[in-house]
Amino acid sequence: MPLTGSFMAQGQLSGDKSFLYFDGWKAVILHSCEFGNNLGSCGRKETGRPCYSTDVTWTFTDLAGDMSDDVVESTNQGVGEDGDCVTWKTVVNTYMLKDKQSVPASPELVQSHRARLQRHAESDQSSSNAMEGNRGSE
Repeated sequence: MPLTGSFMAQGQLSGDKSFLYFDGWKAVILHSCEFGNNLGSCGRKETGRPCYSTDVTWTFTDLAGDMSDDVVESTNQGVGEDGDCVTWKTVVNTYMLKDKQSVPASPELVQSHRARLQRHAESDQSSSNAMEGNRGSE
């Protein structure tokens, strides 16, 4: 279960994102990360402070084909002298949710998952093309 808490003031935003499960009445955090920005109060000319931003999104998907959701975490980070000139980079981390723990997924598993998605996409495209062909012969 994802949970987000945040605080905003004076042009700055900061917060935490966590995903957790409940062990009876006790919430157990499996993974958490921080996000935030100062885009409303930055810029070397105006404030003397550089601008920064960190945004995190999670996609829950079955990486191992075991009918259990795992997590792909995309972190978009930006920094710059001015809010209009922020340089962005994206960092992707992948986690397996096993035995009530969040553990980094192996690169081999991530590659296998990408290959499986590609095969499904190609299969869907072939099916779509076949349906288009059948419509044309009616």
